[in-house]
Amino acid sequence: MLVLPIKKKWFDMIASGEKKEEYREIKPYYDEKFMKIFGLNYLNKRVELVFRNGYSHNSPSIKCLCILNKGYGKKEWGAEDGKEYYILSILKIIEIKNSHIRRKDNSKYFNSKYFNSHYEYCNAIKQVTNAPIQEINKKIEIRIDIEDVLKEADKNSKKEYYNL
Repeated sequence: MLVLPIKKKWFDMIASGEKKEEYREIKPYYDEKFMKIFGLNYLNKRVELVFRNGYSHNSPSIKCLCILNKGYGKKEWGAEDGKEYYILSILKIIEIKNSHIRRKDNSKYFNSKYFNSHYEYCNAIKQVTNAPIQEINKKIEIRIDIEDVLKEADKNSKKEYYNL
């Protein structure tokens, strides 16, 4: 999988859903990188890429589904006027790691495994979306693994034991 470094400003805009494209200069370095990932017939080919804000494996990163094109980018997203770029159009954010940024528009980009309970998960979404908890409960899809179920059961048994 191709990992591309990206500045914090652009990383945060992509993570929040504001920026839908990332630009790379057309030069031999990227010709080679994109040829390996996208192949000769790159138009409309969907590929997973990682944008990383830093060079450490622990740096904030976003795994995205992208397509590659050539063209002129938007100035507000970092492109220079009149300069042609490789344009990585972001179709979908698959995963955000090691970042405080969450999507503003849709709760499904929250990762439930980072929360101790369903309640904590819903409250985190509520803080960003300002939606009522009842609506969040109806809309979110949570994949609960057995560890989460056991953790929750253990908390409940302690509450009952101590009459909390």
